[in-house]
Amino acid sequence: MATGEWSSDNLSTLAEKLKDENKKVNLDLSGVEGLETIGVAAFNCCSSLTSINIPASVKTIGDGAFVSGSSLNISVNENNTTYSSEDGMLLNKEKTILIAYPSAKGTVTNVPASVTSIGDYAFSNCSSLKSITIPASVTSIGDYAFSNCSSLKSISLPSSVTSIGKRAFVDCSNLATVTMEATEPPTLYDAVFNKTSADLQILVPNDSEEAYKNATTDKGWDSYKDKIKAKE
Repeated sequence: MATGEWSSDNLSTLAEKLKDENKKVNLDLSGVEGLETIGVAAFNCCSSLTSINIPASVKTIGDGAFVSGSSLNISVNENNTTYSSEDGMLLNKEKTILIAYPSAKGTVTNVPASVTSIGDYAFSNCSSLKSITIPASVTSIGDYAFSNCSSLKSISLPSSVTSIGKRAFVDCSNLATVTMEATEPPTLYDAVFNKTSADLQILVPNDSEEAYKNATTDKGWDSYKDKIKAKE
């Protein structure tokens, strides 16, 4: 545990020391004074980091701060007014945005029903994630949200989802089945399903196949028209 005023340089120096995959480190920042910002990709590739305690003083956490490729558990001081944690995942205080879940693996069924948005990079590099239940409360999936989840073979997106961010599933090399429950095609941004399985099928409601195939230019489905099939 460290004390005293901290700057972004302090954090960068610490992060560099956490990239040794042969070590296992539990990082408790609860006693750190003056730490208000954890920057973009701050702990990216810190494979030795297994847990982190975020203090009440932190007000800003940058995108992809915890894309580590390891089983990192996140906890947040209960007095923090911006962020919260649950079962190792990082959320906003209201628990409507799932910001990061780097320890996700196997079958994930514990995403809170209060979550309406899967944030940018939330599950990125979770190479042991095999399946996930996304609650019907979720309306948006962020950029790179599931990128490089190499063990993910199928996923079902609830009818509540109306937008999917750029490269949300890029490099999910074994993703072969995406089931869309929405009758109205969600808006896709750039390269959502690029570098997935060559056999990728996007299954849609029986009465919505034409709607998906025609939702090309305005909703971004151009690249996946030949992957769309009606559910049997």
